[in-house]
Amino acid sequence: MKKAMLIFGMILVAISMNAVPGIYGLEFGQKFTDVDVHLSKAGFKQILKEDKRVTYNRESETTLEKLEIHIDDKGILGTFSAFYNDSSDDLYYYLLDELCELHGDYAYYDDWFEEYVWEIDGGSLYLCYGEFDYPIVEYAEGVY
Repeated sequence: MKKAMLIFGMILVAISMNAVPGIYGLEFGQKFTDVDVHLSKAGFKQILKEDKRVTYNRESETTLEKLEIHIDDKGILGTFSAFYNDSSDDLYYYLLDELCELHGDYAYYDDWFEEYVWEIDGGSLYLCYGEFDYPIVEYAEGVY
């Protein structure tokens, strides 16, 4: 797990040095063709493509179950989410720290949904628990 956290941390550092606003170098409004090439170069493999949803994984990152992106009718990236498969508090708080480093402090913590929320350009960012208490990082386009 330490190796996966180190890899994820190095990715976030590289991304923040390039002033890219989202994890894995993604941001709202990118063309799908550019996103697909970028993710492929970063070691991601497309594992499922359904209508407007494309799912990737990366074998070298064992705590990441899948990266799911949504594209609109024009082939533009909208909402994207990273689903992790480790329910440890260590991973959750590691992600929280890394997202704060990348985007600044979160705007608020929602007690009802038990999620951290950031208001970012073009939408919102959420860190929450999913099924089996696995963390999810979701960039939701146009939502505040």
